[in-house]
Amino acid sequence: ACAAAGLINLAAWWWHRPLLFWGFDEQACAAFGVSAERSRALLYVLLSAATVVTMQVAGVLLATALLILPGAVALAMSGRLA
Repeated sequence: ACAAAGLINLAAWWWHRPLLFWGFDEQACAAFGVSAERSRALLYVLLSAATVVTMQVAGVLLATALLILPGAVALAMSGRLA
């Protein structure tokens, strides 16, 4: 499980620039030479692998909380920044 988590983190670090381009402006990805479809697929694969590893290590309830909490906090903070 630790090796899989390490590989997921390594892949996310290795492809962080295309993922950032896709995450902030999907339409402008082509202008910067980043494939939006490939970035989306990579993010989905990394997220699903992280979910499987987390559920094996921490359990279903804790894994769900770990995946939902950062998004909920970001949504709450972005409402105040606007």
